Amino acid sequence: MDEEQLRLEYWEDTRSDPAYPLWVIFRLIGHQRGLHDDQPYLRHAQTSVADVLKAIETHPSLPTIAKDLAISVDELRASLWYAVWKVEHTPPPPDQDRWNPRVDEAWRSEILQIPDKGAANK
Repeated sequence: MDEEQLRLEYWEDTRSDPAYPLWVIFRLIGHQRGLHDDQPYLRHAQTSVADVLKAIETHPSLPTIAKDLAISVDELRASLWYAVWKVEHTPPPPDQDRWNPRVDEAWRSEILQIPDKGAANK
């Protein structure tokens, strides 16, 4: 098994359903009942997406990001809170139980990797 095989299999299974998550996202983000308190998680870092969003919300650069986006800090913070709420209350798609373990296994066996390892903090 290699990344190309996983990607082809994924697209064969899901390309006819436009509502289904994109490989680009779910290559890096997993979501499966029974793992990580049933919350989406970063496959490589093994941390929940909600925790990452919460960390951004308290990061000292938040005012700079808001200024760059031409929105208020309160609007940016509310956007992050809303994203956390959505992440924490959206169940994984039923079909994901079928293929999510294979993608996680590809990460464990290093078939899938972060392209720029210098960007990873773990």
